[in-house]
Amino acid sequence: AGRRVQFKMLPPASWRFGQCQFSHLLLPSEFMSGDFVDYFAIDDHRAGFYMADVSGHGVASAFVTVFLKRFVATSLDAHRQQQSSAIDDPSRLLAQLNHELLRDKMGKHVAIFYAVLDEAAHTLTYANAGATPYPLLADQQGTRYVEARSTPAGLFVTTQYSNYTLPLPEQFRLLLCSDGVLEVLP
Repeated sequence: AGRRVQFKMLPPASWRFGQCQFSHLLLPSEFMSGDFVDYFAIDDHRAGFYMADVSGHGVASAFVTVFLKRFVATSLDAHRQQQSSAIDDPSRLLAQLNHELLRDKMGKHVAIFYAVLDEAAHTLTYANAGATPYPLLADQQGTRYVEARSTPAGLFVTTQYSNYTLPLPEQFRLLLCSDGVLEVLP
């Protein structure tokens, strides 16, 4: 039952936003997972997305993914109602997440890469809270890591996150994986 609830929270397996195609594959090592992915429209020309990995395994970590989904959805709803929101500011959103996790004393931390894709400006603005491996960006110039060293959310009060902005070419691929991919590679 918990697995069904968690999988119902996931976005569609394939989703188009303007010229961009989003897709995901989640293969939990147990019935429920601390890994989570989401993508959504912020407005007509911007989409937000994240890949998160909650510390630990199983039910306790899966419960934190429910918290994370609700946290991001609340920020998105506030933005859509023209209230104060960090949904379009990745570093601010991660700082707020860090604060909430520490305040609620969940005993879990979250490695999360959060980004805003701006189709009109052809940019990707992102912040990272300890997510590894780094995402891979492939375009006509080759393939490279989208690096941003940082600390997972929920560990330290003093952690600060930074925004990075990449110009995006007309055609590109961005691949995000949780550290679970390292367990299945030969």
